[in-house]
Amino acid sequence: MTGLPGMPGENEGGFIMNQAIADRVKEYQTSEQEVKKALPVTCNNFFLLNHRGFNYYGIDLRKVDFEIIRDIVKGCEEVEKDCWDPQENFFDYIQKSDILAYAEKDGRIVGFNLVSLLMSDGHCIYSIDEAMVLKKCQGNNIARNVVMLTIRWFFLKTDEALTVKKIYPLSISANPKVVNNYFKNKYLTSIFDNSFRPSEKLIDLHLQYVKENNLLLVDEKYPFCVKNLFPGSNRFKENDKRYQFKDGVKKNMPDDFDHIHRGDAFSFMVRIGVGPFWFVNTLLLLIILGKKMIFNKGIGFLGSGKYQSADESFQYTDEYSDRRGGDRRVMDIGAYLDDRFNRRKTGRRTVDENLNSRDGLKRKLRLTGKKESRKIASMTLLL
Repeated sequence: MTGLPGMPGENEGGFIMNQAIADRVKEYQTSEQEVKKALPVTCNNFFLLNHRGFNYYGIDLRKVDFEIIRDIVKGCEEVEKDCWDPQENFFDYIQKSDILAYAEKDGRIVGFNLVSLLMSDGHCIYSIDEAMVLKKCQGNNIARNVVMLTIRWFFLKTDEALTVKKIYPLSISANPKVVNNYFKNKYLTSIFDNSFRPSEKLIDLHLQYVKENNLLLVDEKYPFCVKNLFPGSNRFKENDKRYQFKDGVKKNMPDDFDHIHRGDAFSFMVRIGVGPFWFVNTLLLLIILGKKMIFNKGIGFLGSGKYQSADESFQYTDEYSDRRGGDRRVMDIGAYLDDRFNRRKTGRRTVDENLNSRDGLKRKLRLTGKKESRKIASMTLLL
């Protein structure tokens, strides 16, 4: 008996059914294979060292397939959610940074540091985008260690380190503990050009950074106080003494600076030569790590893990980088989008597309090789 017109016959229908089942099995097997590709958070390829029970790792995010590090990304996301209320999808957010370093214990990520590099003619803005530690693991100097190791990793493992002449460490934070610690570090604030004792050059540079990244200042008289950068993220209580700025810090802020509700943040920037920056980092790591800083294979003086040539080579051109206009976060007006704020309204590093035609802003650091440049952008530094 044949089927109805337009319907498959009995044998034909069986073939279609078997084919459909085969396709589903193949799809499932492919999915299983993809799951197996995910690298564990303890991946030896990224391992740097063990210190006081915590393992530290470093990854160049520009040269890695994010699908295979999705478990690592998920682990970092759990740390972030433990620290504050994120307003942006972390998997999207992390792809906008250049370097990831993280600490792990018992197979779980307990702290991490994200860094972005903005390059222009041998000058580098070294932006510490996030440095977070699980609450239950705080007090073990993990944040300090992971930040210091990221800097060391930057000097040994990246192409940019070979061309940098002047470096500008940058950390924009709404956390009083973080800002107060910067202020207390007299070796920074009393010696180097910084946000607490800024030169005109540093102020001009930061104002340009604010302008190029579509940021707003709380008050024009206070060039390092950024307005409404982390709306809805902090969990601080107004009367909690642990989250109050020191008097010396408050002198650099307007009266209406609001880090709790509006999400205002203080931008700590330092202007320093690459030599002194390297020396300070090396000295601190010697104090922290002791012999490990000398003999460690990955980052030690006598180790085998010295600078490794990257697959790509960098070239400077006078063209504007599309990555700045398209790949970084896009500015919004602070309204809810898909039931969440864009955590950094401007992405901190996003350049307005209208800047394409402005004189003096058309610089590009282009990657020549297997991959197109997705990460490194440049700005015209006022030196």
